[in-house]
Amino acid sequence: MLYADKVHERMIAWLTSIDESILDSTPDIQAHYQGHPEYLTAAMRAEVPWLEQQPAVWRCLAPALGHVRDHLAIVNLLKRAGRR
Repeated sequence: MLYADKVHERMIAWLTSIDESILDSTPDIQAHYQGHPEYLTAAMRAEVPWLEQQPAVWRCLAPALGHVRDHLAIVNLLKRAGRR
């Protein structure tokens, strides 16, 4: 449950720290990849080849929404299991 709480806290902190100006910025995908070598593998690029494509808003939002949804489901499950 500690992990789930930390993930939840970090997500809420980030969401409350941003404003609409972030929507005007274009993330540097290649720079982000450098911190995550698993993203540089041929297998990863084959799995999600659209990550580096345009338009940037869908490249960023589509996987993020699904990814965050999955984490929220995990947090929810862990919290419910911890309460039992």
